[in-house]
Amino acid sequence: MNLAITLAHGSEAEALTREALRALAASYPLDRYTVTDQVRIEEGAQPHSHPVLTLNTAERADPVGLLAQYLHEQMHWMLGTRARTYDPHALLDALQRAYPGLPVARPDGSGDRVSTYFHLAVCSLELDTLTTLVGREAADDTVHRRAQRFYRAIYALVVERREDILDRVARWGGGAFWQPPAPV
Repeated sequence: MNLAITLAHGSEAEALTREALRALAASYPLDRYTVTDQVRIEEGAQPHSHPVLTLNTAERADPVGLLAQYLHEQMHWMLGTRARTYDPHALLDALQRAYPGLPVARPDGSGDRVSTYFHLAVCSLELDTLTTLVGREAADDTVHRRAQRFYRAIYALVVERREDILDRVARWGGGAFWQPPAPV
């Protein structure tokens, strides 16, 4: 997989993160989970998906953590592309009805109601793809570490109700979001 990776400042940490991400792209079938191949690495930045998928350097020494950060931002892109076809309000309404009262303030939530409930979908897809790529134990360990820093209530609910959330996301988005891997 060939990612177009730019560095914000050209720092050593950014260059090391770029090399770590390239190694991940060479080791895992990330093309199946990649909507945008444009990636920016910015030391000290808050990772975000738009307008350019931006990763920070915090996970450069933790390959599974960097993979989770990459997948999380790609899931934003994937859900955004589905929202052009399927009403995003329908997904948010379904998740809010199923899980009322989810805390929205940081670090438990994502800062507001819409973003917090949307992150239920993003984080469940992140955990699902991470599990597919690295196995359940490593994925769960990584998500538990991430949940200590941010999205605590979101990740807790995703771990507890992952299949139900994924089912609701799939029903909203027209079924499975990617094809199963080809037999080896």
